[in-house]
Amino acid sequence: GNPNSNIEKYLLAGTKSMKDYVLLFRNNLKHIIIISLSIIVIVAVYAFITKSIYTSTASVRITNPYKNVLENGRQNTDNTFLDRYITSEMGIISNFATRLKIANALVDSFEVSRSKELLPLISERKGSYSHKSVEEIAGLLGGVIIVEQNQGTDVVSISAESGSPYESALVANCT
Repeated sequence: GNPNSNIEKYLLAGTKSMKDYVLLFRNNLKHIIIISLSIIVIVAVYAFITKSIYTSTASVRITNPYKNVLENGRQNTDNTFLDRYITSEMGIISNFATRLKIANALVDSFEVSRSKELLPLISERKGSYSHKSVEEIAGLLGGVIIVEQNQGTDVVSISAESGSPYESALVANCT
């Protein structure tokens, strides 16, 4: 008879033994290899084509403006005032005027840098020794900088993303 009908009888029988699974694997080995190789090729192409995105984070402690930072390591008893103050400071960090100041600092760093290719966000184009305008960089920073308060603390995390680890660290630290 037909070898496939024997396999169907085995598979349709109630209890499966290890022999049934080995037989199933052996009869479909070509399909398993083709599917596995296809997945490996797709993953390799994806890994090769996609750009790496690096994130750097700087943490800053925001304290009561009326208190010395070193005076008391404990939280202020007036947490609602401090929370509102931290929220307003986070808004200031994210606004366009502050991003203009950050962009100016980044342009200064770009101009003295020997490795301008490590600063793709600031560079006019790939391989260029000129930079984008300060306003254009400030606009781009709006989508690059993320400011978040660490829950229950007076610490704010400032994160920056870039295709260059050097640039992401520079942006986070300048902020």
